[in-house]
Amino acid sequence: MSEQDGRRAFLAIAGAGALLVACRQQDGAGPPAAGANGAPSTASPGRPTDDKAEDVSATEDLMREHGVIRRVLVTYRETASRLRKRPDDVPPGALQKAAILMRTFGEDYHERQLEEAHIFPALMKAGGPLTNTISALIAQHQRGR
Repeated sequence: MSEQDGRRAFLAIAGAGALLVACRQQDGAGPPAAGANGAPSTASPGRPTDDKAEDVSATEDLMREHGVIRRVLVTYRETASRLRKRPDDVPPGALQKAAILMRTFGEDYHERQLEEAHIFPALMKAGGPLTNTISALIAQHQRGR
């Protein structure tokens, strides 16, 4: 594997990790920092400090997470192509890190803790034409695991 390919693999993993951090919903761990007027500050490192902090709805947050998962799948597709052509050029450590990322974020958090625990039951309770789709999605989640 060349040094340039190693850098590309590292940047792909680092980019996916940065996307996860950027899309992650704040868990509220710890008290918020107080602003100049004593109100909680929404400023964080790397974020603008203006008063128009972006509030992300649950739907938007879910869509952003789907975007992260799609990007990881694009990376997997490219990696599969490279493995077929030159298997020695794909660093196994980077591939393992991507798989761990997908398992912890995509499967454990996004699928199990969000979709299967909160979204799917609410949609099943509401009824309607989506109930058949939900059982298919659950089957796909289980097959993917």
